[in-house]
Amino acid sequence: MTNHPQTFDDYVALADRYRKTAAWEEASRALDGAASSCWMLSNQQFIALNTRRGHIEWRKGDYQNAVALLNQALTANGNVHNLTYVEIVGELGNIHIKIDFHKAHDLLVVALRGAEQLLKEAELQNDHHLCMIARLQAFRSIGNLGITKYHIATTDPVR
Repeated sequence: MTNHPQTFDDYVALADRYRKTAAWEEASRALDGAASSCWMLSNQQFIALNTRRGHIEWRKGDYQNAVALLNQALTANGNVHNLTYVEIVGELGNIHIKIDFHKAHDLLVVALRGAEQLLKEAELQNDHHLCMIARLQAFRSIGNLGITKYHIATTDPVR
C-alpha cells in the first residue's frame, strides 16, 4: 500500500492500523476517506464502516452514538445470522456493559448462542478458519458475560 490511500480497502486498512494504536481521530479520518472514495457504498462496505465507527465511538466514550452506528450496521446485515451478526451483537453487548448491565447480558447471550451455532456449522463444513473465529467470539462473549453477571450481582438496584 502507498503512503496515500486511494481505494476503499486502502483507507479501511489504514483506519485499522490507527485503531490498533488507539489513534481514534486518525482512524475516523481514514474511515471518512474510505466513505468518500466510493461513489456508492455497497452493503458490506456500509457495514464495515459503521462497525468500525461504532467501535471508535465506544472507545471515545460516546456510547449512544456507538450503539446507533452498530444498530445501523446490524440492520444493514439483515436477518442473516452470520459472523458479522455475531461480532456486531457482541460489540453491542460490550458497549452496554457501560450503559445497562441487563441489556448487556441479553445481547451477550445472543452473541454466544450465535457463535455456538456458527461453530457447529463450521465443524460440519470442516472450515477450520471459521471454527477458530467462532470459538474466539464465543470465548469473548463468555468472558464479557462473566463481567456482566458480576456487575449485576454486586450492583445495588437504583431506588
